[in-house]
This record gives sequence, structure tokens and C-alpha cells, in this order.
Amino acid sequence: MKQPNRGESMMNRRFQKLHFGPKPISILLLFIALFSCSQRNESLNPESLPIFIKGLYSLPRNLDPIKANDTASLLVSQLLYSGLLKFENDLSYSPDLAESWELDQAGTTYTFKLRKNISFHNGMPITANDVVKSLERALSKASVVYKYYECIEGAKEFYQGKSIEVKGIKVITPDMLQIKLTNPFPPFLSVLAGATAKVLPINNIQSDPLFFEHPIGSGPFRFLKMIKTTNDYGEMELESFQQTSADSPHIKKLRLLALTESEALKLATEGKIHDLSNFPLSGSEAAFKVGKKIDSPVAATWIIGLNTRIAPFDKLSVRQAFKFSVPTEKFRNKFYNDSIPAYGYIPIGLPGHISAPPESLQPAKAPKHTEIKIAIPSVLSKHKEMIDFFHSELRPLGWNVTFVPMGWDELMKGYDEKSLQGFLVSMNMDYPETEFLIRNFESNNPDNFSGLNNPQIDLMIQKARLVTDKIHRTKFYQEVLSKIEEQAVTINLFHPRSHFWIHTCVTGFLPNILSDYYIDFRKVGLDANCLQAANP
Repeated sequence: MKQPNRGESMMNRRFQKLHFGPKPISILLLFIALFSCSQRNESLNPESLPIFIKGLYSLPRNLDPIKANDTASLLVSQLLYSGLLKFENDLSYSPDLAESWELDQAGTTYTFKLRKNISFHNGMPITANDVVKSLERALSKASVVYKYYECIEGAKEFYQGKSIEVKGIKVITPDMLQIKLTNPFPPFLSVLAGATAKVLPINNIQSDPLFFEHPIGSGPFRFLKMIKTTNDYGEMELESFQQTSADSPHIKKLRLLALTESEALKLATEGKIHDLSNFPLSGSEAAFKVGKKIDSPVAATWIIGLNTRIAPFDKLSVRQAFKFSVPTEKFRNKFYNDSIPAYGYIPIGLPGHISAPPESLQPAKAPKHTEIKIAIPSVLSKHKEMIDFFHSELRPLGWNVTFVPMGWDELMKGYDEKSLQGFLVSMNMDYPETEFLIRNFESNNPDNFSGLNNPQIDLMIQKARLVTDKIHRTKFYQEVLSKIEEQAVTINLFHPRSHFWIHTCVTGFLPNILSDYYIDFRKVGLDANCLQAANP
């Protein structure tokens, strides 16, 4: 796969009004063409269709987009809220709340004009002030995504409390605003199209301390209720919101059902659920015999992350020995045999991807070390088999290691608090840019899960960020990623292929190379004739 070269094309069209991103890349065009048959029958009346049920591996941990740091939260953010821009299936940009935008000749100042007659779910009009204040929230102390927005002029001063407003974000007119960056940064438009750059009704947030228990946005669906049975499991119910006839969802009501993978697969085989795209399925599950299977490339890497803050992984020699002791290829073949070997952290098709194995893959002798505990999500249907696999492979080599099953909420809490020695997760891309993956290893990034603190790596990341030429930026990425691999803070297990299970009656389901939360649920529907045939 090739990465969309949006940044450079935007820089070469200065002073032009930009209504759409660059042309789709060829592989994604082919992919979309293959599934174009899944378009909705426009004659159907959404009012007559049943509730669409989508399975989740966990309830969202937060309904505030500036605190969203897990897939379920980001997915719900996409459904409830709108931003200035949005991603299309080919990962080009298109207007959402913005009608158009301009970039100045210096490549640092964006001017956005809002669409007419846009409103929040409660009927209140959306203004440029709502956009400005929402972006300021992303730069506040409460934000876990501050690093995505720090390129905005005045961001640092605002974050540190030295300024009451962000200098680089200002209202021009009630329907126009301006964002100024400290330097040209082409990936910034990816941030604005992403799941955290959402516009909220600022007056409601300021007046209601319980706002996010019943949030208001302007996305394709409005919040109805959320019921928790445990921290991880329960359900949410949403209903469609018609901003205009053009972007009104085909689904009348959407139920998000959080449950274990085994429970989800059982419902799928019984025809009682419509979408399991949130689960990392291997494609060989029995449920695929009774539903649609959509195979898709995906920009992600399954890893075992190591925390340098906690012994014994505070020692480079132990991390390196442990990294080479884990039989990644054997694990891949046993559990996800159609996946792609991962020799680095960056997924295929992105600058910096490593396509060749290191010189040595021989297991290393375990050095003297303290006990090691690695968290593994208990939501995975084969987590017990995976635990047995790792124990049988690593303990005979002298590793005092235990893989511990952990609920998703508990695992993510440990991830956020940096209290886990190690953890097995899939690192999905939030944005189709290498920049936003390597910043995980920047020492001052709150989302630096590894605790890596390497001034040389920090400097290399900072230099790469200032390079606008794609070829030169790629060279920087390759150098910094090579350094990161030497630090052995990730054990790269594989790059997955997504195997999406959907009900045979689902239409308009078009995945892309990012996580399932960028699937456009405005276009997803249920074929009434199919449902009648399935339930005579």
C-alpha cells in the first residue's frame, strides 16, 4: 500500500480554496471498487428498519474527544461529534463542518469558512467561537491529545497557563476562523480530520458539569443512553441526526453492544448482531460461515510494549534479550497465520516501515532479572492459549515471566498510569501519518508508553517534524526508527489483515486502512428485503 501524499499536495496549492483532498491512491480505489456492490437501496425507508447492532470489545472509556485514547472511545467520538474536516474512505480530506478552507503562501495559516445552517443535536447553531474554544480544550491540561495540536502558535503558553487564549486560533467572523501554526506542518490536516478534533457546544460544557454523561454533538448520531454492566461491558444506544438530507444516516437507531469476543461470535452465528468489525478476528471463526467476510489491509502493529520505568526493563540489555527471546514468527503462524511479519513498529506502506528482519533472531540467554508480568487482554477469545504459548516458549529459556489476563478497562488504566511492566496490544493508527506513531517515543509526550527518554531520538523526531519535503522526511523517519528498534521497547508481533464480519443484510460497509472507527456510518444500512428473507 502507498501512503496518500496529502501534505505536499496541500503545500503546492497555496491560496487555493480546498474543497477536497488529493486523488485517491490506486490500491484503495481498487479496494473500494471491489465493494461498491454494497451500496444501500435508496428506496428503503430507514424508519421501517430494525435497530443496527454493532459489537464492541469494550465500552468507551471516555465520551470527551480530548480524552479519547482507546478505539471504542474514538469510535463513539466519530459517531457523536463532527469536526471541521473528515476522512473519506480513501483517506483524502473532505469538508465536514467547514465549507472550504485556504492555506497561505507561507504554509502556516489556515482559514476555514463554516457551512451555513449547521447546528448541534439540541438545535443550537454552531459558530466559529465553538470551533475555537473546542480546539483550545484540546490544548488544555485536561487533554490527553495535546501533542497533536502543539504545532499551533501559542499552544505551549496556553498549556502552561501563561495565556488565557491560544494566540494562533482566532474567530474572524461568526462563520470564519483562522488557525496559525508555528511552522509548516502538512500532517496537521490529518489531525483536524481525526477523531479528537471535534466541535462541542462550549456554553453547555461550561454550564453542565455532567455534560459528558449525556453529551451533545453534531455528528451523524445523537446520544440516547449508556448502560454499564461492568467497567468494560454494557451497551449504548444512539439515534440518527439529520444535519442535511445529504449526510443523514441510513440507520435509524444504532446500538453499541460491548461484550467478549466469544459472546460476540455466538451472537453472530445466531444472526443476532450486525457488525463485529471492532474485534480482531482471524477470519477462520465459524461465524464467517453465516455472514459476510470483508478482508481489508489495515495500518496497525500488534506489539508487546515494554516499560523502561519498571525493572527489569529499565536495563537495555534485559529488554534486548527479552525481545529476541520472544518467538514472534511462531506466534504469528499459530494465531494469525495470514498476517504479515513485523520487523518494526511502523505498518506497511508508511515512511519508515522496516521490511527486512534484523541480523539475528536467535533467542538470547535470559540475564539475571526480577519477575516479569505482561498484561494480555482477556477480551481476546484465544487469550488463554496465547498465555500457554508464551509460558511454554519463554520459561524454558530462563525467563521468570507471567502473562496476566486483564480486562480492557484495567489494562488501559495501567497503560495510562504507566504502571504495567509490559502489555500485549494492537497499536492502531489514528492518522495516516508516520509522525503520529513515532511521537509515542518522544520523552515529553504524555502518551509515551515505554518511558523512553533518549535526547538523540527526541532531536531526530523534532527535526523530522520540520521537514516538509516527503523524501527528506522519510529519511529522517528511517533513521529515528532504527534508533528506536535498538532501544528494544516494542516486540513487534505482526501487522494484521482485518477480517471484518458483518451480517449478510448489511449494506454500504466500506472499510479503509485505518481502524474501524473511520468507517462512515452515514453510509451503512440494512437491506429490508434481505431481513425479510432471513426472518420469514
